[in-house]
Amino acid sequence: MTVEYTTSFEDYKAAQALYLRSRRGARLRFALWMYGLPILSIVCTTMAIRDIRSIDTQRVDPFGPIAILSIFMTFFVVVLRPYNLRRLYLKKRKLAGVENLSRVEFGFDETLVRSGYPERSEGQFRWNSIVDYAENQKIFLLFLSQKMFLYVPKRVLAEEQWQELRELLLQNGKKSAC
Repeated sequence: MTVEYTTSFEDYKAAQALYLRSRRGARLRFALWMYGLPILSIVCTTMAIRDIRSIDTQRVDPFGPIAILSIFMTFFVVVLRPYNLRRLYLKKRKLAGVENLSRVEFGFDETLVRSGYPERSEGQFRWNSIVDYAENQKIFLLFLSQKMFLYVPKRVLAEEQWQELRELLLQNGKKSAC
């Protein structure tokens, strides 16, 4: 069974969100960058201001450069995250040779899963190359490794076809990551 569909930035965002939810390590790294980095910036800036105001002028202030660096990193990581996510999506499409809305082909049978851009590229993955899977109401992820996955919007297949895919995954010893 093979279907052809069009991907969108919303599908990409949903896939990224589900990836973060399904992988504990990814969730932890995300939390450290999104919450830990701003806290580090505040602490270092506070310490730098305290050191600047101190009476001891002979002491070298180690927190000033750290504060400036952490504020700079916070801006680029936290504030510009939506922009960077869109930029990565467009870069991924450009590398695939797709500038406009892209058609994607997805199919599966008893022996393998196929995914690719029609007339450009195609990947065929045997069931033993799939590590596990995750799904929510919007998107379905097939993990090829801990950090690499295929994403398929739920709107693409009927519920019976999704159930068939889940059964094939279970028959081949794959479990849900969620």
